[in-house]
Amino acid sequence: MSAPKFDCLLQVLNREVPERPTLFEFFLNDPLYLKLSDFDEYPEYGSLAWHQLLIQAFGRAGYDYATVRGAFKFTFPVKEVEHKASRSMSETGVIADRAGFEAYPWPDPDKHDYSMLDQLAPCLPDGMKVIVCGPGGVLENVMALVGYEPLCFMLLDDPELGSPRRHWR
Repeated sequence: MSAPKFDCLLQVLNREVPERPTLFEFFLNDPLYLKLSDFDEYPEYGSLAWHQLLIQAFGRAGYDYATVRGAFKFTFPVKEVEHKASRSMSETGVIADRAGFEAYPWPDPDKHDYSMLDQLAPCLPDGMKVIVCGPGGVLENVMALVGYEPLCFMLLDDPELGSPRRHWR
């Protein structure tokens, strides 16, 4: 196995041919993290040790990076939904319309503690970097905040609210 080289991933992202095969997974899975690391049990979720476990596992699996959370307390407030074998993706939302969107208590990313990233720097093998992710993916967050069916109605009732151009100007 070759040493991590984050530049290979950058080459892939820039549509260039990397100097060697380059792996990408946004996350692995908990049993695999333990199997690939020196840890015998899971550290507290979100702790420095948890992030060290991720770094070890990603590195030993041949990745040039590890995905980590920048600030574990940065989340989007949502209502609790009972988890069974299946659940409705339409009953999860806390935002139903423009008024709900405007009234939602959007978290301020500048008010969160990102010092964990500084603590992780010495844990990274040479050539490896972290990819910082947020609390879930774009679709997962939208489904938790709005729900599938309400999102469909919102996009029809208020197309400007769903337009990325409205928010990225």
